[in-house]
Amino acid sequence: ILLVDHNRLITEDALLPAGRMREPLSGKGRAHVVIITKCPKDMKQIEYSVLRKQMDLYAFQQLFFTTMDYGKLRPLFNGGKAYALQNIHPGVHILLVTGIASPEPLEEELSKTNHHVHTLAFSDHHDFTGQDMLEIEKEFHRLPEGKRMIITTEKDAVRLAPHPSLPETIKPYIYVLPIEIVFLQDQQETFNKYILDYVRKNSRNSLLSEK
Repeated sequence: ILLVDHNRLITEDALLPAGRMREPLSGKGRAHVVIITKCPKDMKQIEYSVLRKQMDLYAFQQLFFTTMDYGKLRPLFNGGKAYALQNIHPGVHILLVTGIASPEPLEEELSKTNHHVHTLAFSDHHDFTGQDMLEIEKEFHRLPEGKRMIITTEKDAVRLAPHPSLPETIKPYIYVLPIEIVFLQDQQETFNKYILDYVRKNSRNSLLSEK
């Protein structure tokens, strides 16, 4: 299964160090399934057609399109109640802390809710340091008191939660925003069936399909 970022198509990328590809574009020919991820939710039919042509896949390769949706915010600590983005009080200042490859879609989504978004973006797979914790605390306290919160991703929360240098003073303000994957063009069932059929044909994994 090959995942292709809609915002950085491999057909428009280059090999390292000029781009982010680790092998030539021809390598996509090995994939049984190609999924174009992070697509706009309102993609037009002509855009699907253009992407299919750009990917230039073999007849045996399955092409799917997915977009991102966001679940309910939940406190990282103290297990409080989860709630939707739309229920954040108007005028709240959000410090978005990320260590992911493309934080822009998340930043854009938060901006739609008429809140003030301040982004503190670290590199992908960033290993947070004690100095980073101080920087997060400093940026948080720059926001108006009483109207501020910190939002981070599930991926980053795993590294932040156990960090020994994470200040106690900001822990109650940290919320995690889960990301959910949604198949476009009603392709979810088709994708599920393809995976199950593949597993059934592989005797080593056949028990998985029964489960």
